Amino acid sequence: MSKALVNTTPAAPGRNGPSPYVSRDEILSQLSFADAAVVRAAEAAASVGMGEEYLDLHHLDRGVRQANGTAAQLGNVLPRRAVGEQLWTRILAQTP
Repeated sequence: MSKALVNTTPAAPGRNGPSPYVSRDEILSQLSFADAAVVRAAEAAASVGMGEEYLDLHHLDRGVRQANGTAAQLGNVLPRRAVGEQLWTRILAQTP
């Protein structure tokens, strides 16, 4: 499987919100069918460029990440650019 360059620190400070135990499937279940399809397609084809923000869908508790140099499994990654601002905002509202 391909790897992407990623950071191990959040791109933005954490915030109080939903439980830190929210899963990828729980997030997808809260989205419309069309939005969930966009996320699944982006997740499957994801590549992350240097400096890009993304979510690791298997480690949502880590929050928004920024690509910079360590490897993460593609297929777990949802790049911000792949879903658009409105959907990105709705997803973040559900993450820890």
